[in-house]
Amino acid sequence: MFDGNEILKTNASNEWWVFYPLTGLSITGPLDSLETPIFGDATIVSKEQADVLLEQIDPDRKTDSKSDLPFVVNYRLPLHTNFHSHLAIRRRGSMPKGHLSSEDSVRSLSSDRARGLAALLTVVFLASSLNGKTCCLEEQVHTGPSRHLLSINFNGPDLTYSSGDVGSWNYDIRIPKDVIHVSRHDVEAIFHQQPYSLLAPIITEQRVPVSSSLKKVLTQAVIRLADAIMSIEGSSQLLGAVTAIEMLLTQSNDKYESNGRRLGALLGKEVLETLDADGVFHSRHMYVHRGLKPERSDVAHRAIMLSMLAIFRYAYLAYEFNQKTALVDYLDFVSLSDRLVSIWEAKGKSVNFMLHERTGFDLPYTTWLVKLFSER
Repeated sequence: MFDGNEILKTNASNEWWVFYPLTGLSITGPLDSLETPIFGDATIVSKEQADVLLEQIDPDRKTDSKSDLPFVVNYRLPLHTNFHSHLAIRRRGSMPKGHLSSEDSVRSLSSDRARGLAALLTVVFLASSLNGKTCCLEEQVHTGPSRHLLSINFNGPDLTYSSGDVGSWNYDIRIPKDVIHVSRHDVEAIFHQQPYSLLAPIITEQRVPVSSSLKKVLTQAVIRLADAIMSIEGSSQLLGAVTAIEMLLTQSNDKYESNGRRLGALLGKEVLETLDADGVFHSRHMYVHRGLKPERSDVAHRAIMLSMLAIFRYAYLAYEFNQKTALVDYLDFVSLSDRLVSIWEAKGKSVNFMLHERTGFDLPYTTWLVKLFSER
């Protein structure tokens, strides 16, 4: 079985396909993924499709020109079989025969690409979920924190027990047992929906009018948010989600409160109040500087939602500016104008300097969680 990191090589130009196990997402449809990749130089291949690939080639020799699929297996590194599909990355270059060095350019370049694409899948499928389902690279899957089965009170008049973590937040982000099943068309369709349609081309490295520096910032932020999402501890989720926001908004020699103002300029006062952004930043500050975990168990989820919304809105503005410095300066300008708006209104003037909307996105995941928050 095709059961782990796999590398297939074509006959021409030292072209390689590097396969990374993907958990939580099962791709359906015909075996045409490698011929016409979803992401240009990358695609998603099901376990069954990968098995067919191996059945159609002889792994002990190079295929000839008559082969329908001119690939050979060059290297195999079996991993756990508890995954559902493969994220396949195409790269060109040389590779040591019989083994793979960690410094090898093909592996390192494909690994960076896999992390960015997998992070995009994690964030987008979570944003579009109504129950916390998403997917990720198999290597990111954790078994979860230890949870007790029961607690017994030996000092009471009777033997009593309680099961589970009493008072814990029960709406966990998770890799579902009932896997997300999508076709190639479904993947392409969701990436064309708002608000994903502006972010997806940046992360998938399509030719869009966005500077390389802003592409890099957004890709790093998406990867950091995805890592936070897949963390098993709420404090780690909080830390990672806020760090992703800081990647987008921080300039050198900033004051502590600068990112809060810029986030307000980016998302608007209503979103910050709904998700208690002040509480999120305070909890993160207390955890980093005093080692105190958040008292409220839903803080991590609010942080993830703030980070998610910030990334989607930032992607919109990335098309308007040629570098991060200019974009952040614009947010500072909007923040200052927000503080002066009462003066202008008192003089009967209406001034709008904004290049973006600040109404909230109607994301299934954020809508669902906000409703749950209001019911608690």
